[in-house]
Amino acid sequence: MGFEVKDDIMKAINGTDDQAMRTVFMLMLGLFEAFNDKLDKVLGDEIAMREAVLNGHAPVHHSHHEWVERRIKRDPEIDSIVAWAIAKKKQEEEDQQSGRKIRDGLIEKIIFAAVVGAFGFFVGRGGV
Repeated sequence: MGFEVKDDIMKAINGTDDQAMRTVFMLMLGLFEAFNDKLDKVLGDEIAMREAVLNGHAPVHHSHHEWVERRIKRDPEIDSIVAWAIAKKKQEEEDQQSGRKIRDGLIEKIIFAAVVGAFGFFVGRGGV
């Protein structure tokens, strides 16, 4: 059971007296014939079909499959690498936080000492 577009459009062209509709049907017929010709060329030529389907990636398509296959085989190795990187990042963040705590503690002590010293200086002088 095939769908004969050309025959149906020809029937529609011959069945109407409206010139505008005849023009539309003629344009449709031209488009379908052009599309059909291109489709026949692609289906008849494997290289053209690969080029149409792969959209310019035909030369590297096979190597991409090989890369994906290598990647799949490396998944256990990649999991261990990612786990190591996550642990390393967490350790660096903890080290940075502890460094900040030390620095912030020293700054607090210096500020406290300066305030106490200034207060002691003013109180020792007998006030302001």
